[in-house]
Amino acid sequence: VLLVVGEGPGSAALQSRATENGLGGKIIMTGRVPHEDIPSYLAAMDLTVAPYLPQDGFYFSPLKVVESLAVGRPVVAPRIGQLPSLIEDGVTGLLFPPGDLAACVGCILTMLNGPSQRQAMGQRAGEAAGGIFGWDRTARQVTDIIAALRSGPM
Repeated sequence: VLLVVGEGPGSAALQSRATENGLGGKIIMTGRVPHEDIPSYLAAMDLTVAPYLPQDGFYFSPLKVVESLAVGRPVVAPRIGQLPSLIEDGVTGLLFPPGDLAACVGCILTMLNGPSQRQAMGQRAGEAAGGIFGWDRTARQVTDIIAALRSGPM
């Protein structure tokens, strides 16, 4: 079952395609959900997909990717923006060339057809997220910045 959490400009078209192709029972579209409910939805997933399309000067806040990693879900995403610095290909998720739909589908199928590999990636994703985004590292970064500012002009 495909669980689509949230909504965007393509939501109505996706719902129409699912209905036209007889997939209505295989796709659950939640629409907008409260932020505090996101962990429950992520816990129901085996993996998450961040299908960002290529754009010039692409930069964004990858909060959804970070949340997925933090709850131990491997992520399938394009090799775009800062995503390769968050997702270690083959370790915490799978990366594909931006705009390559066939490669995206291949990554998803690899994850779905390899439950033990997917579960191991999920475990490593949670561990990596704790190290990258945990309070210890964040506090250390803040204190390093404060120390640098106190020591004078950079």
